[in-house]
Amino acid sequence: MDKAKKEKIYSLTAAILFAIYTIYTICNDVYFRLEDLKAFPEYGISIASVIFSSLFYISLIIIAVGLFCKSKITLTVGAGAYVLLNAIPFILDLIFGKYPTQANADFMYYILKIAAYAVLGLLLISSYRKAGAVIRRLWLLPSLLILICYIIYYAVMAIEYSFYIISVKGIVVGIIEAVALIFAGLWLKSSAQSAPAKEEPVGVG
Repeated sequence: MDKAKKEKIYSLTAAILFAIYTIYTICNDVYFRLEDLKAFPEYGISIASVIFSSLFYISLIIIAVGLFCKSKITLTVGAGAYVLLNAIPFILDLIFGKYPTQANADFMYYILKIAAYAVLGLLLISSYRKAGAVIRRLWLLPSLLILICYIIYYAVMAIEYSFYIISVKGIVVGIIEAVALIFAGLWLKSSAQSAPAKEEPVGVG
């Protein structure tokens, strides 16, 4: 199989898996918002929260489109937006003391999620600079961070609460996200080109 065909398979697989992850995430959010509205109609719906969530989901869609179109620029924009839109509420929650300890499940979840997509952004920037060595060393790191994210999250939740709240669907979707990033990394690794070697100066005899 030639290199171009491999790259197409890697990016398309990543796009399909990430699209599944995105659709599930959006549907899950809508479901719980409607459930909250049914249970507490007096609180209504926070417009600010809906707008912010919509921007977050747009960043996921941009990532999926970037993978489908094999557009590193689009993927960089999506990854950057994802990191920013996760970092802002996370920093605000830190300021207002939402996370009393670092063992908090949500704390570790957001730290590792932000780190995973920040590394993906680093790999994309490295691909522009033809830094193939960086990509070959770190291409698997985003997916590993996502896997660690879900393992720690559910481990802490199980310890703090109990196993009955652990969602099998959540675990499956976490695995889908991690595998999507594996294929995204494979695409970047396959398409990476090392910077051209410098020519040795020719001495004057």
